[in-house]
Formats: sequence, structure tokens, C-alpha cells
Amino acid sequence: EKTYEGGCDRLAISPDGKWALSMMPAPHSPLRLLPTGTGDPRVLAAQGVSPEQAAAWLPDSRGVVFAGSEPDHELRLYVQGIDGDKPRAITPEGIVAALPGFAITPDGKYVAVIGQDRTAALFPIEPRQASRPPSGAADGDLQLRPSHPRTAHHPRQPRPAPPRPHLPPPH
Repeated sequence: EKTYEGGCDRLAISPDGKWALSMMPAPHSPLRLLPTGTGDPRVLAAQGVSPEQAAAWLPDSRGVVFAGSEPDHELRLYVQGIDGDKPRAITPEGIVAALPGFAITPDGKYVAVIGQDRTAALFPIEPRQASRPPSGAADGDLQLRPSHPRTAHHPRQPRPAPPRPHLPPPH
């Protein structure tokens, strides 16, 4: 296995705080799990899927969702358990994983992503559920990160300006 100067790009810390999800800054680099305490690093074998620089943990810390593609196919999202599971596609091909990226719902049941038709959609992480548009989403809405209810802002409304510090006048 090759090693690269400069190390790995950290993508996310697991919700339980035990792992850092990372990957080498090189094409076709696998996702890696780096322990935050004692332990050995792990490689998530993507088995025919080339991961991209977009990945997030499931809320239970037992798996990740990542953007990737198979040879001669477009980008899509996959889910993979950290205990050696094979990756499973959870979106159709052609999703947009660059900014604004994607977001996993707090309950871990859906992933929100911009589809090939440039509209937001919720895709189930478990195959027993159907995809659907997010409630209240309108064409052009691109905010995909869940927010705390007290700090959430609708993506079409400007955020209020932060308060300006009060400085005494110069002498």
C-alpha cells in the first residue's frame, strides 16, 4: 500500500467520538477509520466503488454514507457499515455531492441530497422506504444541513447581521 506525504484529509468524527473518518488526498483512495484513542486504523474496503471527498457518519456510529462511483457510472451515495459490510447504493446516479453536499436526518433514516434534476430529495438509507421530497422544500432550496430549531434559518431568508461591538471613541 502506498503512503502519501501530508497524511489524510479528516472528513468527520463519529458521533460516539471513537473514530475519525478520513481518506488520502489521492484518486481512488479508500475511506479510513482512525481511532481517536487506542486501537488500530481500519480501511473500509469499498469493493469496486471509488469514494469521493464527501462522507458522513450515521447517528449510531455503526456506518457511513459516502459519495462514490463505480467504473463508467455517475456519482451516487452509498451506505457502508464499519464492520466490513459491502457498500450499498442508496441514491440513483447523478446526484450532486459537492457544495451543498448531503445531510443525514437526525434519526438516520434518510439522506437529503440534490438530485440530477437539481431538486432536493430525501432518499431512504434502509431499502424498505420510498424516496420523497423534503416537506416545505421549494425549487432552488439548497440548505441540507439539519439545524437546531432555535438557530434554523430558511435558506431564502438572509441571516440577521451579527451585533457590532461597541468600541469607545478614539482619544
